This record gives sequence, C-alpha cells and structure tokens, in this order.
Amino acid sequence: MCKILCIIILFAIFCCMPNPDVPPSKLTKFFYDAQLTRSEREKLFKSLSLDEQYKILIYGNQAIHPPDGKGVELLAEEGPSVIPFLTEKLRATQNEMTIHDIIDVFSAMALKKRYDFSKDQELLALLDQKAQTLRGFWKDMVLWKISMIRAGKFVPLPRQDLGLPPHLKKRLDSSQNSVN
Repeated sequence: MCKILCIIILFAIFCCMPNPDVPPSKLTKFFYDAQLTRSEREKLFKSLSLDEQYKILIYGNQAIHPPDGKGVELLAEEGPSVIPFLTEKLRATQNEMTIHDIIDVFSAMALKKRYDFSKDQELLALLDQKAQTLRGFWKDMVLWKISMIRAGKFVPLPRQDLGLPPHLKKRLDSSQNSVN
C-alpha cells in the first residue's frame, strides 16, 4: 500500500504540468492566487460560466501542486447539465491528462448518483474509445474510473502496477508475497 501511495505522490509531482490546449485565463489565475476561503472559492466557481469552470478544473488539476481536485467535485455536482459540454471537450482533446480529468468528473458524477451512465451508451463508447488511446499509468487509471462509471459505485483496485516497467512489477509482486 505504501508503494502505491508513493507512486501516486510521484505522479502528482511529475505529471501535473500546464496544458497548452487550455491556457489559464486571468480569472483562473485570480481563482488560485487570491486569498479566498473555501466557501468563497466555491461560491465564485458556481457563479462562473461552464467554460471558465472547465479552465479552472484543468488548471487546478494540471498546474497546481498538489493538484486541486475540488473543481472535479464541484463540476460533478452540476450533473446532467454539464454532460454535453464535457463530452465535446472529451471528443476534441488528445491530451492524456485532460482525458483523465474529464473522465474523473464523470466518475465523481457516477459515484454521487448525479447521472445514469447506463442509459448513455454513446458516451460510454466514447469513454472506451478515449481510454484505448492512452498509455501506461493514464490508461490504467482511466480504465479503473470507467469501471466505476459503469458500476455506479466505487470499484476496488486489484493489485495495481500503475504502468510500472517489468523489473519494478516483479519487485512489487515479490514484496507483496513476502508480506502475505
């Protein structure tokens, strides 16, 4: 478990870089630079256009260290009204981090029971299609999140190698066997 946590921390440190597809706006920078309380920040987020909320979500997940996942939760709370917008953003992007972030919103939405994805086979097919374009760690994470979307509940991970090279997978397997 400790090794998985270390991998996730390293992922957060090294993989969160600004996305050139979604440059931060002045409002996005203000959102993170201003000394706002949590409730002030949430109130501001909810008052913004969907496009600005999306920019804040992407910037917060990809450029802020540690990543700010609050945008995912706030956007997921909006439920079905954001599905068409996020679906179009998902179709348009090839950026692996952005694909992950959009699917993260969908998985949070499924876990909060804000949208019944089982009735939207077209969207599920798009999620599967986008997942197949990913590599390594991103693919494993996105496939796991898609499994939660399909189940509508948290799906525990089996032992995850998270895209590790083969020599590290063997080391992880051997350390888990010695613990058991």
